[in-house]
Amino acid sequence: MRDQIADVFAGILILLERQIEEDHFIEFENIRGSVHKISFRSTTVRTVRNFFVSIPNRLLITKTVTNWGA
Repeated sequence: MRDQIADVFAGILILLERQIEEDHFIEFENIRGSVHKISFRSTTVRTVRNFFVSIPNRLLITKTVTNWGA
């Protein structure tokens, strides 16, 4: 339950700060692709191989993300 609450607060921060937006190309750990959708709990990324990957928002806040689309 604690992780889900952390995801929601991180999602609010992502949506308010707008440092990551839809269609931005990001690199996160071993995932590279464009942001497809940002919701309160997770962010969906379309990879370069056309797979959709859901990343919990708390990980986007606490780990290094390279934003090539800003």
